[in-house]
Amino acid sequence: MIITVLEHFDTIAKAESQKPEAQRRSIPSQTEFARAAGVTRQAFHKWLKNPTLNESYLDAIITKMRAYGFDTNITDLVRYEPPK
Repeated sequence: MIITVLEHFDTIAKAESQKPEAQRRSIPSQTEFARAAGVTRQAFHKWLKNPTLNESYLDAIITKMRAYGFDTNITDLVRYEPPK
């Protein structure tokens, strides 16, 4: 399993930046995701640097992104690649 959270955030940020300013949606901060996951911002940031499959973090990300109007699913955050 490959955790693609940062890739997803980058994709959304690029898409939003190409919209007219009045139509752009704000993207939750790492602090907001950390609060939603019930951890410190530092713990969440550390996880983003070296992500593992963490159901509570992924659930918090999906819930927060949907609250901001982004249709985010688990397949946006996790990708399967077979072992080499």
